[in-house]
Amino acid sequence: MKMTRTTNEQIIALNGHITGVKRELRTLATQLYKLEKQLQNLYWSIMIGLGALSLALITIFLAK
Repeated sequence: MKMTRTTNEQIIALNGHITGVKRELRTLATQLYKLEKQLQNLYWSIMIGLGALSLALITIFLAK
């Protein structure tokens, strides 16, 4: 048997749902920030590696 909720109970339940959504959004934002930092580190690692490789190749070709 389902009991009908009063308006106050519905507001409290809705507030609980909103709190849960806020918590999930905060968690998602934190995970997205961490992923962005990892991608940024990967990008800079690739750029530094390409720069070092380019410098080595230029040195080899200029030495000949």
